[in-house]
Amino acid sequence: PIVVTVLDSYDGLSTDDTRKEKIDGLLLQLLRDGASLGCYLIFTANRVGSVRMNMLSNISTKIALYLNDETEITSLVGRASLVPQSINGRGQVVLDEPAAIQIYLPVAGENNAAILEHLEKEVSSMEQAWNGVRPEKIPMVPSELTYETFNGFVPKKERDAFYLGLNKLSSIPESFHLFQGKTLGIFTESNRQFQLLTPWFIQQVTGFQSEADIVIIDVSGTLEKIADKVAVYIDRTQISHQNVELKEAIDAMLESNVKKRLVVVNGLVNFTDKLSLDAEEVAQVLANGKEQLQVIVFDNLTKIDATYGSFVTLLKENKSQILFGGILQKQSFVGNIPYNQQNLPVPINVLHRLEEDSLAQIVIPTEVKD
Repeated sequence: PIVVTVLDSYDGLSTDDTRKEKIDGLLLQLLRDGASLGCYLIFTANRVGSVRMNMLSNISTKIALYLNDETEITSLVGRASLVPQSINGRGQVVLDEPAAIQIYLPVAGENNAAILEHLEKEVSSMEQAWNGVRPEKIPMVPSELTYETFNGFVPKKERDAFYLGLNKLSSIPESFHLFQGKTLGIFTESNRQFQLLTPWFIQQVTGFQSEADIVIIDVSGTLEKIADKVAVYIDRTQISHQNVELKEAIDAMLESNVKKRLVVVNGLVNFTDKLSLDAEEVAQVLANGKEQLQVIVFDNLTKIDATYGSFVTLLKENKSQILFGGILQKQSFVGNIPYNQQNLPVPINVLHRLEEDSLAQIVIPTEVKD
């Protein structure tokens, strides 16, 4: 039998994806050795430069459709290439010599917009007519990830799982398991990002009130709306005026193993300042190591970066996972970022996730606004 593998939009493979090297290796092996075994590869790309040279040299037949850069056509089919024509489906191929070809179009249309409209109708018609077996859908992060949409990715939730969102590359739900002696840090780029993303995390926090006492230490004063939904709510006035008593209460809480508690510190930098905590005391809060106590901290990334350098190191050493927003150039958690990745724009609903030395992007669910 003959096996034909079709790969559309090869250049859609992100260079940031750690799997790309393996994928390219498999494609190269298929191009080089596949034909002798009856295995063939057909793939498309929008840019010649996105295809590795060792792969190009192993492609026996290359078809060039209209490309804006004529030099790309020359590099693909050689100096004897024909003058390209901007006609849908018109291209050229080199067999014994360059030849113009016209590829059949699936639908008619006077321009690109008309062709696309007719193609969508044709696809819809084919889908309705098909009643055979269908392959499973390829998981993809939707353009708008709502709470309801995310729940469709997690039909059965795990016990003590605190869901972060969807991995941007794999579309796999990512979570943080609570009450395992580990701390989670969430640092948003701006107040706007905090207001957009925090409701997703806070609704999960309050969802654990039947299993644990929820303690909110609201130094930033932005979680007042949930004061009546938790066991203990400490506002910033109490923190300022009763800092000695609060520090003693926190010390006692860290030592206690009687009750299961989920503690949220909203405004970590100001929290350490108000209570005059030194590095060792901050580390004790962050690295509590108790299964009965879960600590989650929130703060603004700018405030974190504005602290003394050892504070960031302290966070990295005493947190199991760190989520942070913004471009990679404006953070201190990860070093040695390649120059071409430092200023890549990051959508407001996406946070970087640092777990040990692994960096990924997580798409956070957001509420639907009426």
